[in-house]
Amino acid sequence: MIGRLVDGRQVVAEAPLQIHIRNAEPLRSKVAESLRRSGAPAVADGVCDSRDYDYGDLDLRPWFDRPDAMEHIDGLLGSRRISETDAERLRAFVTQGFLVLPELVEAPLLRDLNEALDDVVAKAVDGYQEGSSERIHGLHDRYPAVKALWLHPEILRMLDLIFGQPARPCQSLTYVYGSQQEHHQDTIHLTPFPAGYMCGVWTALEDVQEGAGELRVFPGSHRLDRLYMAGLGLPKVGGEWNDFGQKAVPAWTRMLESGRFRSEAYLPKAGSVLIWHENLMHGGAPRRDQSVSRRSIVGHYFAEGCVAYYDSSGLPGVMRLDPRPS
Repeated sequence: MIGRLVDGRQVVAEAPLQIHIRNAEPLRSKVAESLRRSGAPAVADGVCDSRDYDYGDLDLRPWFDRPDAMEHIDGLLGSRRISETDAERLRAFVTQGFLVLPELVEAPLLRDLNEALDDVVAKAVDGYQEGSSERIHGLHDRYPAVKALWLHPEILRMLDLIFGQPARPCQSLTYVYGSQQEHHQDTIHLTPFPAGYMCGVWTALEDVQEGAGELRVFPGSHRLDRLYMAGLGLPKVGGEWNDFGQKAVPAWTRMLESGRFRSEAYLPKAGSVLIWHENLMHGGAPRRDQSVSRRSIVGHYFAEGCVAYYDSSGLPGVMRLDPRPS
């Protein structure tokens, strides 16, 4: 490959360029073959879009989106690769679209996480205003406790079982109060190819109370169609989300109503972790009591070997290759 430095339309320098791809996972070869067959770009050069990829190739579906998903779990259990508890949780992921790891986070880490949030509030990190529903991005790069949660061995182990590949973190979002975000699918925002290879991870840093803007999930809604920007006739979002909200949210609402899906309030104890399927419909309930916090951290993870991008904005995704805990 030849690398060129261009000033306007004039090439001012060029030199041979070698690209070494650090990815030896089995999924990589399947994805690479699909990209070759479809002519999809192997390197992001401009806007990323769902139309670039062959989402119709059913052979690329992850095991949990296949008709024989329960047999896959039975095979893992029979070979003693997982415990019966793991199997129950994976079955819930297949049927409900999420699983729960109750009170997983250790007390010392939980204390450090809450101390980190105290510091965020006291210093108004990233302009955070006390009492607001705004999210704070990327605290894993500032606070060791948040990074320790981001790379928690048991969370990564469970994600590895779900993906069948090593899980790689992408981003973290931290909340002091409930988000009050409309119901949505993450697929349109944190978008993998092949479909299915992204999960959200929601950790409660305190006991969540009803009325605090609790997370609400719609069990089974992960089987609904995936919505992408092109299918909605939407341009990529550069900064203003009004058009997106006017088209995407009503579309999601119609899908939920047509399938008669009901939301459930998630009221976990501190330290509990919820892992959800990328396409699960979820959102934040209204904060009926504005004085009650809902301290929580969300991480998003992609499977190593997939293509990661943000269909809503057209930006390429980033998987962090931090050393995994041994």
